[in-house]
Amino acid sequence: MREQIIVRNEDLTIKNQLLSKLKELRPSIIGIDGEDGVGKSTKIAPFLSEQLGGAIISLDNYLVKNKGGYVEYLKYEALRNDLLNLLEKSQPIIIEGLMFLDVAKKIGIQQDYLIYACCDLWFYHWTEEDGNYNNHGTLEEIIGQEENKVGIIAKVLTPKEPYHMEGMRRELFAYTYGWRPLLKAEAVWIA
Repeated sequence: MREQIIVRNEDLTIKNQLLSKLKELRPSIIGIDGEDGVGKSTKIAPFLSEQLGGAIISLDNYLVKNKGGYVEYLKYEALRNDLLNLLEKSQPIIIEGLMFLDVAKKIGIQQDYLIYACCDLWFYHWTEEDGNYNNHGTLEEIIGQEENKVGIIAKVLTPKEPYHMEGMRRELFAYTYGWRPLLKAEAVWIA
């Protein structure tokens, strides 16, 4: 496994190391992938845009809302058009959103640098202590384990209904299991 830069929100030294690497590489497209709610659009993309002078594309802006999924409900034509317009301006483009690698494949682009954003829990859920990928079981077994854990809390909140992972959460687990973006990223940003 290659050396990854591991960034924590409060660690200015490592943030500067990441910025130095990005300034050295001068990537055209920086992808920010990761779980939901960890600051991809509110912290990481704005920070990189400010420091590198890049434009931000947020995949959430292309999502048809309330469909119960993500990748299949993006407006790909609008996304491609906006991306092509920005590519003409020869500035870095920071594309952030869920399931970035799958979306990038669907629109036919390849990022020059990938950052994976997650919280500590998600990071340790998908990796072993030695940094290798945690592949203890099938996707359904991993989802079952997660349903059991969340189910304990859900029983308190809604005692009559057992918790079943569905929609975008299930899609995110399947994506993470299949695509393994945490291992493909040059940097991991832990919120």
